[in-house]
Amino acid sequence: MEKPGNASLAIKFFLAVCLCIVVIFLYHKRAWFRNIPEKQQTAVVSGKNVPATPGQQAKAASLAQPAKPLAQPAPPPEALTADRSFIEQTTTKLKKTIGGKKAFDLDKQLNALFKAYAASDKKIEKKTRQKTAASSTQQVRLQRGKPLPEYAIMVARLVRDTPYWISDSYESAIDTTITLTIADNTGSIKVIVLTYGKQYVPGFARIAIVLEEFGESMPPELSDLFALVNCPINIGIVPGKPYSNKIYRSAMQGGWEVVCQLPMESVPYADLGTMGIYKTTTIENLEKLLARLSDAFEGAAGYSIHGGGVRIVENEPVILKTVFKHIKTEEKYFLDNSFAAHSRAEEFAYAQDIKCRVPGLWADRNGTFDQQKELVSRFADTVRKTGSGIVLVRNGVHSIELVRFMIAYFHKNDVKIVNVSSLFE
Repeated sequence: MEKPGNASLAIKFFLAVCLCIVVIFLYHKRAWFRNIPEKQQTAVVSGKNVPATPGQQAKAASLAQPAKPLAQPAPPPEALTADRSFIEQTTTKLKKTIGGKKAFDLDKQLNALFKAYAASDKKIEKKTRQKTAASSTQQVRLQRGKPLPEYAIMVARLVRDTPYWISDSYESAIDTTITLTIADNTGSIKVIVLTYGKQYVPGFARIAIVLEEFGESMPPELSDLFALVNCPINIGIVPGKPYSNKIYRSAMQGGWEVVCQLPMESVPYADLGTMGIYKTTTIENLEKLLARLSDAFEGAAGYSIHGGGVRIVENEPVILKTVFKHIKTEEKYFLDNSFAAHSRAEEFAYAQDIKCRVPGLWADRNGTFDQQKELVSRFADTVRKTGSGIVLVRNGVHSIELVRFMIAYFHKNDVKIVNVSSLFE
């Protein structure tokens, strides 16, 4: 005969199993509860509740919540290589031709924009395919070397404050095309596909080489480097180092373009010297430091970053704005070579109308010498498509050899080597 305790234990076990089954069942059928239809609205007619008509439901919804204007999609993000001054001048000039009461002729304005942007009508290839009365696709083909991202931005700015807007944009990394979809309130759609032709534009692509981190020592190969004066290479010098002033004077005498590298780090490090800029640096001390740099590097064409500087360009807007205020006073440019994922340097520079570029390649950061040469060759192909770029090389044992390779490769592939300052012209 079983004991009463064993029977109650079996019942408890059975109930626990049933509860688990119910919980699992409800979990898998949880979609039922999400799709329960809402209670139908009713209208009172002659003292009786009857289902409301769709028109009455819509009217009740409109009275309960005010209608919001349909927001237009934002234009595509601006490319880092965009020449904003050229874009602003061109789009402003074209918009002045639009009459106040005249309708905005999209095709006419796009044709005028393209002619103003292209070097010659002979280099323009356009194909228009009319799908329907309200939809058409136009393919614009440019010779390689013309920077497509800048043209896409100009189209977006041209249709701003008009009945049209950019409803969609897509940049393909496979065939290097940019697709813009232009829509209006009537529902018509115009798709513009920007693509590259088969040929490059000779002599159009430009690249600037910046050889950085000079000042800690007097490199023995410096004389070999200065022997390459037939090629404009920029010299980045870190202030406050033992040989900074001597190398600066030699570079200025040789006709080189000097970039003053601002030592930036989150916390003080010994190798940054007395010119270091940190998160704890006060605005007063920062202004004094920048004034000293102006006196010591009066002939420098621009400024860049030495050290990490990631936390400063991402999280210290007050320091950035103070630095940019000084740069704007001196009318110089700024290179954001921090390679920070969330840098705000370009954002603040654009807001204060300061010339700013982000280098596209740090050639000798990683890898063997053969791998570095492969990176340089790939970057050269990218520059031939986008139009311009900046490559960084650290001062070191293999720097001269790598620079010689870049000069020969760029000349062979019709990429013009220029100073950084000429990229802003």
